[in-house]
Formats: sequence, structure tokens, C-alpha cells
Amino acid sequence: MSIKDWIYRAIACGMSTFQTYTAVVAPFTAMIQRPIHLAFGLPLVFLSKPSGDGFLHKALDYLLAAIGVLVGLYWVYNQMELMSRAGAATSEDIIISALAVLVILEGTRRIMGPALSLIAIAFMAYAYFGPYMPSFFGHRGYSLERILFYCYTYPEAIFGVPLGVSSTYIYMFVMLACVMNRTGMGDVFIRLAFAATGRFVGGPGKAAVLGSALFGCVSGASSANVVATGTFTIPLMKKAGFPGTFAGGVEAAASTGGQIMPPMMGAAAFIIADVLGVSYFTVCVAAAIPAILYFLSVGAVIHFECLRMGLGRSMEQTESVLSVLKKDGYQLLPLVALVGMLAMDLSPLRAGAVSVALTIVINLLFGKNKLDLKGFVKVFEESATRSLEVVMSTSCAGIIVGMVSLTGIGLKFSNAIISLSGSHLSLVLVMSMIASIILGMGLPTAACYIILSVITAPIVVKMGVLPMAAHLFIFYFGIMSTITPPVALSSYIAASLADANPMKTGIKAVQLALAGFIVPYMFVYNPGLLAEGSFIHIMVCLVTACLGIIALSAATVGYFRMKMHWLERIVFVVAALCLIGDNTLLNVASLVVVGTVFFFRREKRPAADGDENPQT
Repeated sequence: MSIKDWIYRAIACGMSTFQTYTAVVAPFTAMIQRPIHLAFGLPLVFLSKPSGDGFLHKALDYLLAAIGVLVGLYWVYNQMELMSRAGAATSEDIIISALAVLVILEGTRRIMGPALSLIAIAFMAYAYFGPYMPSFFGHRGYSLERILFYCYTYPEAIFGVPLGVSSTYIYMFVMLACVMNRTGMGDVFIRLAFAATGRFVGGPGKAAVLGSALFGCVSGASSANVVATGTFTIPLMKKAGFPGTFAGGVEAAASTGGQIMPPMMGAAAFIIADVLGVSYFTVCVAAAIPAILYFLSVGAVIHFECLRMGLGRSMEQTESVLSVLKKDGYQLLPLVALVGMLAMDLSPLRAGAVSVALTIVINLLFGKNKLDLKGFVKVFEESATRSLEVVMSTSCAGIIVGMVSLTGIGLKFSNAIISLSGSHLSLVLVMSMIASIILGMGLPTAACYIILSVITAPIVVKMGVLPMAAHLFIFYFGIMSTITPPVALSSYIAASLADANPMKTGIKAVQLALAGFIVPYMFVYNPGLLAEGSFIHIMVCLVTACLGIIALSAATVGYFRMKMHWLERIVFVVAALCLIGDNTLLNVASLVVVGTVFFFRREKRPAADGDENPQT
């Protein structure tokens, strides 16, 4: 290892040690915890993403790393003075503020590409050039010194709630995911998925869906999910006769859903909880049924597509679910404990820390590949490395949030959207969906959500939508952007694993998840799908929505026990949309329509190749 590698490892392990100590022993106040968290993260970015190989490049990286530490510690040691002279910054304050903005923008560019940094620069430019803007969006303008100091010291800017969530809940869950992966839980998920689905039509595809749902609830990142599960599932799908484009699309669509799968979801879910002032478990409960519907939609499309292509059953069953649980079910205990602790309203920070400790103890007692000292160091280093994207996205998005607050553009944008939509909720939702997908194409989900939570979510809430539904709505479509061309990172990674055309794989992923694009509209118009209301009402909503999703999936593929006529597909789409709603009369009528089609087709569907039971 080089000196640089030793420095990186020391800082990474120091960061994980700091986060573990504050989670278990004594958390610091927000305005100490967040700057220290950033002071650890910034140097790791510049050391892990060098600007070049030459001496000057290396010197620049070390200089930026040192500045990253400086801007974090400067706030820690001068926080009271900075807050007391908010309107009268010293020249030293301005210099530090400028350096902070500079290293955050550059660090964000290095770790995630230029998109988020350019958006932040655009918002800062808007704050500066306000007097020259069109009258509707114009404002009095602010000096560069005022903008920089505001970004650095305003409580809701760089060191705001998003970075606070990154420095507490998210980091511990990232560490939990690293520990679980190191101790073999990911492998257990994959084996469970294949054991549960191998004997059904399109088994490899359904295993990818189930495996991604299980693994994704630990990883919380679409691209990581594609790589982790796709390495196993894509070759098996291709071996079973799946075209490369179809196999890649299945994995991309399934992996994307991992971010919406409780209990560990994506990073933005923790921010939703803080923004709405509710417990993280409340967010998990609200997201549970939509997640089920999403994965059901992808699985149903795979089922009908496999029947249409005549793939039938194509996997040999090597082990049962029961045998997997008997052999390695103990590795799932930390995840069960995590759900229980969240249900008991224990802080996600403490719940994550306890789950990490429980995972380690179980590994040391029963694990086949026990963690040694080197393994612990790897976990600490990997946890810090995997957290960098969240650290930079939340701090850079904080600059944007600060500029929205300073200029009041959020209110102006809300008024413009409401005016353009004619105060029609459906149009507002469509505009919010488009904004979420476009922003999400170039940004991580957490950054996309942070920006939209201050610009578009208030508009949807103002239209009478429940706050939870409004925030989950933009969260969902921010996630769906990872499979939506032209910038579809998850689809492109899956395409490389499947040796398929990236654009065609992205289009196939969208087709597979098409019914899932309807899910956010479902819970906006039917809050029962967010677990709002009585238990009976919630169950009725769930059952009818599941039937609607299946009908919509069949219409998408054009196959329901045999090839469907275009008129039948239209009827199924209408019936599906009626089942998705909360109108009892329409639900009953739609069930009659779908049931009638099913009855008249039950004796007509030809058996697919390898399908021993035509009624499956």
C-alpha cells in the first residue's frame, strides 16, 4: 500500500469510528456532528478521485483534502461567533465560506459527475442575477459575499437536515449493509429467491425480482443492486433462453425497486422522515404496499412475457426455501431484529447500530467465514467509501435549498405550476412526475428528492394531497429515472452484464416496470394504499390494486392465457385503472370483466414449452 492508501484508510476508519461512537455512546449536537461528518468525507473524495497522475495534480488533491478538513473544523470551533454575526461576516468568514462552496462543488463533480454541481451553480447565479431576470422570476439580487456566507452558515443550507440525516441514520445503515454483505446475507437472499421461484414459469426472471427485492432492501442503491444480483441472475436468465435485452431489462427494473423496499429503502427515505417530522417506521409502513405493487407488476409482466415467448419452466430446483432457512436462516435475524426495533419506535440510529452489533456477534458465533481484524477494517473502510455519494449529494443539494430559501423561487415556481395546470391535480402530478424523472436522470435519488421536496412537493400538498403521498410520489419517480432512457444508469449496467444494447435494454426495463409507473398515482388518489384508514379498507384496497396491476401487466404484454386482441387490451387497461381506484361499484364491474375473460380463456390457452401445467 502507498502512503496515500494508508492515509485514506486511516481517515475512512476514523470516520466510521466517529459515526459508531456517536450512534452508540453520545451523539453530538447537530452543528458539531454535521461539520465533522463533512470534514471526514471531503478529504476521502479528493483522495479516492484524483484529478490526475502528475505531481501538481497530486499536490492539488492534497490541498483540496486539507481545505475540506478546514471548512468543517472552522465551523465546529467558531459556530457561536458565526451564528451571532450572521449579517456582518468578517473577511475570514467569507474566505472560508468561498472555500467550502468550492470544495463541495468540486467534490460533488468528482464523485457523481457535473450535473448536481452545475445545478447548484445555476441556483447561485439566479440569486446573483435576480434583478436581470424576467419580472415573474425576478428579485432584488444578492452580493456574492452574501450568497457564499448564506450557503455556509444558514441552518438549512450546507449543514441542513439532509447532511444531518447523512451523518446519523444513513451512515449506520450503510455500515449495516456492508457488514451484512461481508457476512454472507446477500448470498442467502439470492438462494432464497431461486428456491422460491425456480419451479414456476420464467423462474430465473422471477428470482431476479425476488432477489432484488430482498437484496435491495439492504443495499438501498439501484446500481449496486444490479451488480450484486445481476452477476448471478442475468447469466441464468440467458441460459434459460431469455434474450439479452430482456434479461438486462428484468434485472434493471427489479433492482430499481430495491430503493422503495422497506425496511432499509434508499437514503431519501430517511430524509422524508425528517422533512415530514414522522418516524422512519411510519415511512416504511406507508411505502410497504406500493413496494409490493411495484414488484408484483414487474413479476407479472415477466410471467406473461415468458408465456408469450413459450419459455415455460426452465430451472432445476436444487434446494427448497425450508432447506435454505434451516441451513442459513440465522443470518436473517439482524434484519428481523431491525424491523422489530423500528416497529417499537426505537431511533433508526440506535436500531441500525444494534443491528450492526447483532450481525457481528452472529457471525463470530455461527458464521462460516468469520470476520477477523482485517475484515473489520475492510467494513469500516467500505462504509466510509460507500457513504461519500450521499455526503456530497446532501451537502451540495443543501446549497440549492439555501438558494431556494434566499430567493423565494420555490413559491414563484409553485404559483407558476398551479397557474399552468389550471389548478387541476392530474396536470400538477404529471408536471411533478416529469420534473422528478428529468432531475433524477442526472442526480442521485437523495439529491433529486431534496431539490423536489422544496420546489414541487409543496405544490402537490397545496392541491390537497396528503404530505406523505406527495413526498413519496416524487421519491418514486426520482428512482424510476434510473431505468428511463436516455440516461438510465441501472439499465446500462444491466446491459453490460447481459452483453445487450444499452438503449434497447432501457426501453425494455421501462416496459417491464410500466405498471409500476402507475403506482404513485394510485396512492395519491387512494390513500388506503399508504396504510391510511381501517384494516379492512386497507386490505380491500390492496387486493383490488393487485388485481388491477395484474390486469394492466397482461395488457402491457398483450397476453392473458393466449394472445390478446387490441380491443381486449384496451378493455383490460380500463378495467385495471378502475380496480386501482377507490370506487366500489367500478371495482366490482371491473372484476366481473376480468373474471369473464379469464373464465372463457381457461380451456383455450395452449401450454408453453416445458410448462407441464397449462393453468399456471
